[in-house]
Amino acid sequence: MEIEKSGAEFPAKKKCTSWHRRSKLERCFFIVCIVLIIVFIITIALITGLHNKNSNNEVIPKEEICLTPICKQEAGRILQNMDTSVNPCDDFYKFTCGSYLKYRDIYSDWIDPDTELRGHIKYLQKEALERLEESTKTLNYIEKVKKFYKSCLKKSTSVKQILVDILDALQISGWPFTEYPRDKHLSINIEEVLAKYMIYKPTGIFFQSTSYIQNDTWQSIYMNMGYAAVYTEALFNDTDEYLVQLKERYKSLFRYVFIRIGLDPTDINEIMNEIIDFETRLAKMSENVSYNTTMVTISNLDSVCNQIKWSDVFKFLFEYMDHVQNYNNAIQLEVNLELMMSFCKLFENTKPRIIYNTVIWNIVIKYLHEFDFIFRELSFDEKRGMAINILTPKSYERQKWRECIGDFRMPFRFGLEYYMLEYTQAAEEIKEVESYIKEVLKATEEIILEKKWIDDYSKDILISKVKNVKYHVGHTNSSLIIPMLTEIFSKIKVTDNHVKNTMETDKYESTDNFFEGTLTKLNSKRERFDTYKVNAYYSDQNSGLITVPLGIMQPPYFAYGAPRYLNYGGIGGTIGHEISHGFGELEQMKVKSGGNEKVVDWPKKFLNEFNERKNCLIKQYSKLPLEGNITIEGRNTIYDDLADNSGMVIAYRAYKRYLQQHGKEPNLPGLDYTNEQMFFIGSAQEKCEKVQSLFEVYGRDTHSPNKYRTLVPLMNFKEFSKVFNCPSNSEMNPEQKCEIWD
Repeated sequence: MEIEKSGAEFPAKKKCTSWHRRSKLERCFFIVCIVLIIVFIITIALITGLHNKNSNNEVIPKEEICLTPICKQEAGRILQNMDTSVNPCDDFYKFTCGSYLKYRDIYSDWIDPDTELRGHIKYLQKEALERLEESTKTLNYIEKVKKFYKSCLKKSTSVKQILVDILDALQISGWPFTEYPRDKHLSINIEEVLAKYMIYKPTGIFFQSTSYIQNDTWQSIYMNMGYAAVYTEALFNDTDEYLVQLKERYKSLFRYVFIRIGLDPTDINEIMNEIIDFETRLAKMSENVSYNTTMVTISNLDSVCNQIKWSDVFKFLFEYMDHVQNYNNAIQLEVNLELMMSFCKLFENTKPRIIYNTVIWNIVIKYLHEFDFIFRELSFDEKRGMAINILTPKSYERQKWRECIGDFRMPFRFGLEYYMLEYTQAAEEIKEVESYIKEVLKATEEIILEKKWIDDYSKDILISKVKNVKYHVGHTNSSLIIPMLTEIFSKIKVTDNHVKNTMETDKYESTDNFFEGTLTKLNSKRERFDTYKVNAYYSDQNSGLITVPLGIMQPPYFAYGAPRYLNYGGIGGTIGHEISHGFGELEQMKVKSGGNEKVVDWPKKFLNEFNERKNCLIKQYSKLPLEGNITIEGRNTIYDDLADNSGMVIAYRAYKRYLQQHGKEPNLPGLDYTNEQMFFIGSAQEKCEKVQSLFEVYGRDTHSPNKYRTLVPLMNFKEFSKVFNCPSNSEMNPEQKCEIWD
């Protein structure tokens, strides 16, 4: 069956004829509307996001960040020390120094930024000493300083060789003697060895001599009995266990030395017992003797105490110091005649050989303690706390170069200091620190004038004191010092032998001090100070002098080119601390009156109020623990505690003045804190300290531990709590505060 086709067709596929029916203008308008809707949605989303970040519906401007090398360096240093997991209002010290406490030099019992700075400076000294000079016109004193250093690096470690060098320097041909020498080349001259003993000033067991010169004119020589090499109680007491052990330790030094120079045991015991017996009789002789002194001439002493030829002793002394022209028998001696008579009788009843051996022994142990590590260890037992009396415990340096620099005598320390200044360019840094001093002084005046509890009379005196403060910054003028150094080193012979170099320098220092020579005058110059000392200090209590050496003008105290909040918090706070020392003892403050000085007659009300505030600090610090039940002795630390609290307030005021004049400073990278917050962070980081035992370090110190030097001034300072928004009665914002300048 054939299906018949119908005329119906399958429906065609529908097309979007409505879009095509629109005009071109309508289609464009539709597209624009869609785009606008999308933009609107995105805008709403952005506004909502910003609103969530800023409750005030304000767009937060992008903070300016300092990206200079010094800013990056300081940011890294600060972040390395901080522990940002700690709430600054709970414990600001842990917040700023927490990582320092955890990770810094875990092998040290005590370390702080000052210790690290001193180590850095010592390394700079090493670089200077080992630098090859490009110019052939090196100053004489520089050549000798470098030669002295090199001789130390190459010094002998043989006890026998060290002893030979000591005797050569003393110009002595034999020691020790077991019997009186018959050889004329080994003759004993007691007067000569006593003179040399006075030069090298080892123990003072016989007597110590000090010259008295006034207005460049000789007045007298003061002579006084000294003390034994070992504590005198150990010489007398045979029952106390500690003293018996100390005496045995002293004997071990004899055995250590004499065995190494080849003496047999019999001779060792004989010489050792003779010396100890003689030292015991010398020590007993000075017991129960009055301190009355009498003026006699050298010739008079020769007459009343003729067992010793005193005129020969002093002739040898002046000859050995190259000052023969200054000697005469009429020189006045200030002596204790009773003691001198006993001394001379003891000499009369003692063999010259024993006196000679004892004198040389006391010189030898002074230098062996310095040059031989094992001898030094034997002379001090840290575990038992025992030490030979004259031998100061000396820290062990693993690196020889550190030990050598640490052992520099005064002339070589001065020489190295001014050599380093030749290539230190610090003019701009000095200028900036001077500007901080001026601003901190202005802030001090401003604070004093504001205080209603200070009467006008007291304000005038305090302001006058502030205005008269002088300051030394950086270093002493080299042009004043170099000629003096040149003269000093022209008198010091330096060879390749370190023992002889050291003794030659000691001889020069002793001579210079005896005759008040160039070195003594240089050291006493009021304007001279230690350029690389890591400390600032206040001196001249009445007129006021602040010294800020280059040594402390380094991070964390000062970084040239860093934002001012760090430097005002660091060196600014240090300056404020030193200025505050001028107000610590008001009862002793003097003012000039008619060419004279008199103690200030403070109004009673003002003085009582000031002392009440000071006593508040004493009580506050006296509650702070050192170890166990032991607390800080607030009366011992009050002057530095007061300076810490005052210095913080003054430095912060100075920085706020700076902000008012110059505006906001850029942030450091990675440190999203306000300028004011960074001031306090920078200030606290100079006190980061890792210490195993607060009592051992601070039990007798006039400073409180750095932890409390940081926390307490901030707890007392209302502005700190405002800056960090610390709640009332939180750890860092206690209700009870001790405020000097509220």
